[in-house]
Amino acid sequence: MAKQPFIGTCRLCREEAALVDSHIVPAFLFRPLKEVEGRYSILSTDPSERERTGQRGITERLLCRVCDNERLQRYEDHLARVLNGGIGLRIQTGSNVLQVQGYDYRLIKNAAISMLWRIILSRAPMFKEVSLAPLYEERLRDVLLNNLKVGEDEFAVAVTAPLLEGRHFPDWTVSPDFIPVGENNLYRFLVTGLLFTVEVGPGAPVAEMGPMVLREREWRIPVMDVRMIPFLSTFCADVADARKTRQQNKG
Repeated sequence: MAKQPFIGTCRLCREEAALVDSHIVPAFLFRPLKEVEGRYSILSTDPSERERTGQRGITERLLCRVCDNERLQRYEDHLARVLNGGIGLRIQTGSNVLQVQGYDYRLIKNAAISMLWRIILSRAPMFKEVSLAPLYEERLRDVLLNNLKVGEDEFAVAVTAPLLEGRHFPDWTVSPDFIPVGENNLYRFLVTGLLFTVEVGPGAPVAEMGPMVLREREWRIPVMDVRMIPFLSTFCADVADARKTRQQNKG
């Protein structure tokens, strides 16, 4: 018996249609997590919650086929080319900063804010700590649906490549969070070893974001020790404490 389609309202175009199992985080970003053993670890800072493993990306029925496979896919495809050092892109390394040029600004920017928009909409437990004011949620939807180009300082995007003991780990993912900074909120999500930060609000990007913000002509991606990134250093310490507590409870 053929499986019946799941009919609902697409969260992007708002049309009634068969909804597909959409990836909250682009599928290509999960590949490094599964390359070694075909699965990835899901770490927790809660001592009462056991660590688990996953075998596929996090999906949810949010979008129709056109929005998932065409409208948002165009952004993801270009982001994949950039992060994988695609043909025609000029990447220079120096002073612990990756300098990326030759990309399509609109596609890269929309790929990053597309991830934030889907994380906000998702009901998955790992995304439960983040929320967004309806005004900005609707603005993101309009940008993504209509392939709009937004300014560098609107939904300012920055990416950092953190190092742990001198190594970059592409199989590292952390649940997103957000913190208030002045008039804005900084949304942070680490996916396959890359820390994405998106600033949302009426104010200008905070000073520390400035040098890293995605620009139309150049994208600077700092390579930084995790101890210099409070969000991640705190997470590592909390994971270690949670593991220690679990071991003590077992004993």
